[in-house]
Amino acid sequence: MQASGDEIKEETVIVVLGASGDLAKKKTFPALFALYSQGHLPKDVHIVGYARTSQYTSASRLIGD
Repeated sequence: MQASGDEIKEETVIVVLGASGDLAKKKTFPALFALYSQGHLPKDVHIVGYARTSQYTSASRLIGD
């Protein structure tokens, strides 16, 4: 798969479904954080997590703040 080279310039909202799940905690959130910290996501990106269970912790706790 080739990278398109296109940048995301408009207001961006990323919705993570199943945010309390194992995949989200181990893969999805770390990948999103890496993309953000490397400058591949806009500074004003909004990441919203949705889960049916109440076991979800805040994203700041997932990334170590």
